[in-house]
Amino acid sequence: MIHLEFTPETIEELLHEKQHHAHPRVRQKMEVLYYKSQGMPHQEICKHSNIRGRATLARYFRQYQEGGLNRLRQLNFRKPESLLALYRNEIEAAIAEKPPATINEARHRIAEITGIERSLTAVHRFLKKLKLNRYKTGHVPFQQAQPEHQQEQERFKEQELEPRLAEMMAGQREVFFVDAAHFVWSTFLGYLLFLVSPVCVSAIGEEKV
Repeated sequence: MIHLEFTPETIEELLHEKQHHAHPRVRQKMEVLYYKSQGMPHQEICKHSNIRGRATLARYFRQYQEGGLNRLRQLNFRKPESLLALYRNEIEAAIAEKPPATINEARHRIAEITGIERSLTAVHRFLKKLKLNRYKTGHVPFQQAQPEHQQEQERFKEQELEPRLAEMMAGQREVFFVDAAHFVWSTFLGYLLFLVSPVCVSAIGEEKV
């Protein structure tokens, strides 16, 4: 049987910490020891502190016995290593050679390399550990806009768009911005996952359908 002693100062500190400590697990430990200091039966302590078994209760008692309140404040969570970490070099090499466009694509390729299947959430978490960043691809324009096109855009802005916006601000009209929906008949750019920041990702040529 574990014998515990509590001073009035310790009980006061337990009462404060069980309500105000930043971490919920530490608050639970302090609550358990506070109830213990008040002579509450172990079964009732488990019920009031939402503890399923007495093994947890005994562990908290031993921690207090070993090092007092400072020992109760320690959090030593075990962080299991993912099996995917064993294939880290192979996965990084495959991603560097051909960056995946989506987490789902990365998931399938990792399964092909390692034979290990994981959920999208687990794969996403593992890729974040690899410092994998998601970048939106872009393209370098083939040529600069023609001068006449620039002039037409400037004319539309000054003579048509801005007067209408001024009327909208005065409450004289409503302005709606819409975008057309149409089929894309050329290269469509999306996202890629990179291990390092790419200097430039460009699309070369066109895909004809």
